Amino acid sequence: MKKLTFVEEINILKEIIDNAYEYVGHGSSRAVYLYGDQIVKIALDEGGINQNKREVELFEEHGGEHLAEIYAVGKYIIVMEYIEEMREDAEWLMYRDDFKYIYFKRNNKVCFIKRPVFLNKSDKKILAACNFLTYVNGNSSDSCQVGLSDSGAIKAFDYGYLVGEGDSSIGSISDYGDYENDYAFLEVGIRRLEARLLQEQPQCLKWL
Repeated sequence: MKKLTFVEEINILKEIIDNAYEYVGHGSSRAVYLYGDQIVKIALDEGGINQNKREVELFEEHGGEHLAEIYAVGKYIIVMEYIEEMREDAEWLMYRDDFKYIYFKRNNKVCFIKRPVFLNKSDKKILAACNFLTYVNGNSSDSCQVGLSDSGAIKAFDYGYLVGEGDSSIGSISDYGDYENDYAFLEVGIRRLEARLLQEQPQCLKWL
């Protein structure tokens, strides 16, 4: 796992602002981008920093059998293996007991029959990854954040789970702007983060 320098983190942020990375989405505290076959997660508040740390801790402890591989990590940025999301399939499997009956009307009466559920090999792999997340992070709907890797393995793509208080020196992710305009919303946060990095490490200026 490579350790990103402050200069490397700043350069990544500059490339994101210049649209060199494809925007994927954002969660409670992080913005997510795709660069080639890698995912780049940007911590935009203290909660995001804690989520990045949690993912690194879990990956170092448990390895990549059920968790997306982490390639590089800095103070605010984490670079991970791309996983194709399968959350809907995972949610159905995790909560299938809620859907085990088929309801229908007959002669103006509501009737039901038990829905047969047969788990194939792929279903069992998805469940194994979800159950692993439940084991390490507790029972949560976030345990369904799994998907398919390029190698065909089922892995978790988001396993930080932590929600922290916003750091006022960065700002809370909810303060960055209009959620209807993702680019403007994230650009504010990323520019703030870039300024903070330069403030923390002013010697980086001579290399930029």
